[in-house]
Amino acid sequence: MREPIGLALTILGLPLLAAVLAYFMRGTTATAKLAHLPLILACGSAAVLAGLLLYKMLDGSGHYVSEPLTWFAAARLKAHFTITVDALSTIMLGMITFIATMIAIFSGGYMKGDKGFARFFAVMSLFVFCMCGLVLSNNFLLLVGFWEGVGLCSYLLVGYYYEKPSAAAAARKAFLVTRLGDVGLILGVFVLWRVGMGGITPERPEFNPLNLSHLFDYIARHPETHGQVGLACFLLFCGAVGKSAQFPLYVTCF
Repeated sequence: MREPIGLALTILGLPLLAAVLAYFMRGTTATAKLAHLPLILACGSAAVLAGLLLYKMLDGSGHYVSEPLTWFAAARLKAHFTITVDALSTIMLGMITFIATMIAIFSGGYMKGDKGFARFFAVMSLFVFCMCGLVLSNNFLLLVGFWEGVGLCSYLLVGYYYEKPSAAAAARKAFLVTRLGDVGLILGVFVLWRVGMGGITPERPEFNPLNLSHLFDYIARHPETHGQVGLACFLLFCGAVGKSAQFPLYVTCF
């Protein structure tokens, strides 16, 4: 395994490990009080590794794609677990893990004494894992999977005090409104998949229209697809609008 890919997978795995540890630490009061430590250590270590990874990208050689691992396949639809490591994804990894470290440290004091302390940090760790997976994904279906994981974690965090009717209602509202934006995201992915289907030829049987590297290469060589790509980009933007509560889906803020 190439070193940058190995580092990226380690960064991705650390918050997932923290989520598992925090979940099992909720069993007793003594261990639950320490449930914030796995996330702090995981995000702090991941931030250091992301800095090291970014340093390696500065030599200009930085674009690595992992070997495809088949997730599922049905007829001409093939979904692979593939990640990409380049300067942009590494910068985003560093930002996510650094900010998550600061949030974890602050939350450790802010949430101290709360009965759901361990549950909160288990969900927070899972949230960071999904965010890291989102920026590393090199496959549209994998990207959608991590995108929905972020949405699920947001729902659980907004409705953290689920026993309060107002918190439960706010969580449902946020979840439903972001699903409206996700309709645009899914449609945008479908349009890009249809565009990419033109790249499957007898000369390139390995071409995968869901693979971002394959798709971007195909679009760059076929200007006639740019109209459809423009539509797809607008639809993908709708997903971002819903996730970040922008107008007209800003009602999640209230």
